[in-house]
Amino acid sequence: MAAALELEKRYDISPAALAFGLRVLAEPSVRAAVADLARRLGRIPPTPSRALDFEKERALRLLQHPHR
Repeated sequence: MAAALELEKRYDISPAALAFGLRVLAEPSVRAAVADLARRLGRIPPTPSRALDFEKERALRLLQHPHR
């Protein structure tokens, strides 16, 4: 318990925030959802496949509207 209190104090977070962080680390589906959100918000870089999807979509849009 002391370690949890120290983390809350050091990072100025609530017990709920710490509990959620532990859940993110322990549950792969929660981790994936949080990572996806972080990528969408630009907080972490996109995965290579996502970057390729973005470039593919961009190229297709340009082909559909060549005068842009």
